[in-house]
Amino acid sequence: MAKIALFRAVGPAGKSIANVLPSLGISWGVGPDRGRFAAAFGSGPSGSNLIPYLCISMLLFSALMLGENTKTGARTQDQDVQVIQMTAKQYEFSPAQVHVKLGMKVQLKITALDREHGIKIAVIPDGAKSSALAGLEFTSPQSGDAWKLKKGQETTVEFIAKTPGTYEFQCSVDCGIHHGSMKGQLVVDQ
Repeated sequence: MAKIALFRAVGPAGKSIANVLPSLGISWGVGPDRGRFAAAFGSGPSGSNLIPYLCISMLLFSALMLGENTKTGARTQDQDVQVIQMTAKQYEFSPAQVHVKLGMKVQLKITALDREHGIKIAVIPDGAKSSALAGLEFTSPQSGDAWKLKKGQETTVEFIAKTPGTYEFQCSVDCGIHHGSMKGQLVVDQ
């Protein structure tokens, strides 16, 4: 029985891919090292008609590889979102200044640590006319013009940063005597 290396391929997540057709004298597969795809064939009952069966085996293997490439594509799309972890606690957001990239979809993932808070983010950058178009386009649901931040729960605020500038944000739930000082800045960099 002879083995012929046809091409290099990577199998899904470290698992061996194997298909054995012993009655036809054909076997193919990728070993645990996820290295070479190999076909081995010898004398079987259909000795001279092995090519169609070999082609079918290669098609099955290709279909498995396409499934693996689809998973890789999904990871690439996730990389187009800028994710920023934040916390809110009495009288402060951390970080208090957040930088995001112009044109990016952004997810602020905010957790209130000590009690219920809220966040209200200006949609027009500082210094712009009040009639200016919104520079932040929000895609996550909100209650009115702010998001409630429940203690211990992560809230996602998602938006697209369309206009460069500095956008003020502040707590929107009265959280005590220094509530007015609980604020920060979202900076959209070019």
